[in-house]
Amino acid sequence: RTKATQEIAVSSVQLAMTARPAKGVTMYAEMLYDPEQNFGAGTLTAVTRNTITMRKAFVLIGDKDWSPFYVAAGKMDAPFGLMDTVSPFTNSTSWHAFAPLVYGGMVGFDSGGLNVRAMAIVGGAQFRGANVPVDGTAVPSKLNNFAIDASYTLGLMEDVEVMAGGSYIHGSAYCQAYPVVHFGACATRVPAWAAYGRIRWGRLEVMGDFAKT
Repeated sequence: RTKATQEIAVSSVQLAMTARPAKGVTMYAEMLYDPEQNFGAGTLTAVTRNTITMRKAFVLIGDKDWSPFYVAAGKMDAPFGLMDTVSPFTNSTSWHAFAPLVYGGMVGFDSGGLNVRAMAIVGGAQFRGANVPVDGTAVPSKLNNFAIDASYTLGLMEDVEVMAGGSYIHGSAYCQAYPVVHFGACATRVPAWAAYGRIRWGRLEVMGDFAKT
């Protein structure tokens, strides 16, 4: 039997593109290749795992020179929690459990350190973390989910910044019996909330996020 293994692999490759076809209009698209984390079946070299997906694609309309309000629509991260991490190689625990990548439309406000976002989300089994039953099925076909997030950033000194915020999502991923099966139908809607914060002091950065269904 094999007692030792070696691996040379490409863990992930991302390509992002941003375009501004007109003042106040921004378009964003992000492609991802990640055979080691792909939902496809098979081994690392299986064709089903070696696919390139459109991770995000949305249009944003807004310009802070005109107004602190903006709108966006497409496939994007839902405004829930703080999914950042200080590690370039490991996702945060909150991201793994709750990160909602969804189809939907968002309205936001960003001014004077205050950031508020509200998003209408297509229900059903979304890509991550935002599953709501659609007439007893997992088919994404109704705007029956939503998320709200608000945060405030305060600059205390020249090199010290403190941010705190909170979020609510009307339907999360944890709406079915264990083990959780992504893209499966939910028995019922299960909401979730999150509280988070971040401190930046020169080159030091400390962050934390607590999320609960």
